[in-house]
Amino acid sequence: MNYNEIVETLNKKRKGTFTRIAFKSEIQSAAAKKRGITVEKHSSMTIRWGVSYGKLKKIIAKKLEKSGETEKDTYKPWFKHDAQFPYIIHHLTEIEKMYLQIFVVNGKNQSNTRVRYYINNIPSTKEEAMVYCNPSTFAPKDETPVMFNIPLQNILSIQ
Repeated sequence: MNYNEIVETLNKKRKGTFTRIAFKSEIQSAAAKKRGITVEKHSSMTIRWGVSYGKLKKIIAKKLEKSGETEKDTYKPWFKHDAQFPYIIHHLTEIEKMYLQIFVVNGKNQSNTRVRYYINNIPSTKEEAMVYCNPSTFAPKDETPVMFNIPLQNILSIQ
């Protein structure tokens, strides 16, 4: 989906409603890439659309933790919000890079996430994909992410 399709689709939805989003990410190792093998992870999850979480303590704490700062005022974001559509963010140094900022539903999004793997665009299992990827890619995460920044070019669908 491109910028206009994403904005048009989301503008048709009421803010605060739940919606399903599907996106892809490339997860292969450099060794697989050298051999011409591409591995993609396609994820689909329910998100709550159009809600601002920026003032929640959990979000502020995450920002401070990532920046290594102790004062809220010293946090310097790496992005700026789109002037027309605030849920899309632009990278500050590479302005052509745009992301859709989404938030996890009540921090429990793992239960409604569906994942599929593809090797050279052929559906595969997680075990088959693991052969071509770095082991750290599949290591269990310490905590559920609070939010995602999905590159616009990686969004497959919004329902």
